[in-house]
Amino acid sequence: MGYVRAYQHGDARDLVPLLRIADWQEMLAVSHDDLETRLHEGAEQSAPSCTIIGNSGLVAGMFGVVPEDHFGRVWMVGSDELTRPPLSRQFIRESRHYLAVMEWPYLAIGNQIDERNALHVHWLQWMGFTFVRRIPSYGVEERPFLEFIKTCANP
Repeated sequence: MGYVRAYQHGDARDLVPLLRIADWQEMLAVSHDDLETRLHEGAEQSAPSCTIIGNSGLVAGMFGVVPEDHFGRVWMVGSDELTRPPLSRQFIRESRHYLAVMEWPYLAIGNQIDERNALHVHWLQWMGFTFVRRIPSYGVEERPFLEFIKTCANP
């Protein structure tokens, strides 16, 4: 069974070669900077900052929320293991719990997502996020991104 733990130095390095193609493409669409460095810096800026360890014992994903006053910028990336049973079922079952933990200090949480990342777009809708606008040209690759937001029940 997989589990979630606090981010540890080296988790970003371990995840980058395992990233889902859609997550890798999304990160490159935003910036051509080193993916490992960006993931590590994002994790260091986040509170909480979490790592998903898969059934394989390898890093299967990372997620967190970067505080911006009363707004939390949520993010998540994962490997293909996260999308396959049995880990995918566990992830779906537990994801709303982790979202509730991450959102409690904020009035709202959200971010932008590459519209090509269909799996994450569907998951965000299921998690209760609202897509508020399409950004036709975002990041260094000037790709269409979708801005999403969720108001929080416990500000």
